[in-house]
Amino acid sequence: MSALNVLGTALQACSYDPLTGYYRDGCCNTDAQDHGTHVVCAKVTADFLAYSLQRGNDLVTPQPEYRFVGLRPGDRWCLCINRWVEALHAGVAPPVYLEATHPKALERVSLEQLKEYALPLPWCTSRSMMATCRGGAPGRAVRPHSACTVGSARPWLRSRESRFHGTPQQAGCHGLCP
Repeated sequence: MSALNVLGTALQACSYDPLTGYYRDGCCNTDAQDHGTHVVCAKVTADFLAYSLQRGNDLVTPQPEYRFVGLRPGDRWCLCINRWVEALHAGVAPPVYLEATHPKALERVSLEQLKEYALPLPWCTSRSMMATCRGGAPGRAVRPHSACTVGSARPWLRSRESRFHGTPQQAGCHGLCP
């Protein structure tokens, strides 16, 4: 059974480059162990990144030991719902992708509030490919074909991912970016 999004349809992947999600599977899935509740798929902005840093959460500095490449404005990332709500009240909430946002977000914010910040989810970009996420367990997302990551600005991540998941076919890749 597929995980759902805030619209009640299948949860879509947020980003594979940078690789996001509590499980680092590209999806904003969650469970009881995810104390930060990383469920809002957002397109981070410079203002949000500066705000988050000011609040003590450095999302810019790479930390390879945690499989974290550091974010840049325009990256898609699964944000903690509480941080997104704080940013909303501070006037710096980043735009969100409803199709890739987990319904757990609705425990802290209304669908109407999320819709005010909604962007259409791109099917595929040079930095990532969207796919339907399944379940809420590590390694259960449909992954992009290796052609989607060719030319990535973060080649060390690709090499770490290929060691972690094996070949693209073993990782469950489907389709090519147009």
